[in-house]
Amino acid sequence: MESRNCVELWKEAGSTNLDDPVTVSVCDQHNVLSKRLIPLSKKWTVTLTKAGRHTNHQLLRKCIELKKSLDCVFESIVQLDIDYEQYKDQRHVEPAKDKMEEEMLFGDPTTWAASLKKVKDKGSLPETITSK
Repeated sequence: MESRNCVELWKEAGSTNLDDPVTVSVCDQHNVLSKRLIPLSKKWTVTLTKAGRHTNHQLLRKCIELKKSLDCVFESIVQLDIDYEQYKDQRHVEPAKDKMEEEMLFGDPTTWAASLKKVKDKGSLPETITSK
């Protein structure tokens, strides 16, 4: 598991400096675990538990083992004393807008987006669209 490797690498040469690539990697793993993998494993466990007799018990066992493994790795990441909140605050990534793609989308008069833009520019929608 990549998270375990990141933790081991950080223990060998890491620092709490958020400019260190190893620390950045550990912070990314923290985010992935906390926002994606752990909640997903909980959902799987709950779903398989609710299924009861209708589920494969080996699958439920593997799911519980995976959840325990993820929790263990997450605890080891949290114990590294890295300020994850500060990392999140520094890492605000704005979604990149591809102007070329937008120009192509609205520039081609045969697209739905160009048609909507044309109607919006006129100021009023035809009655056939607005009538219920």
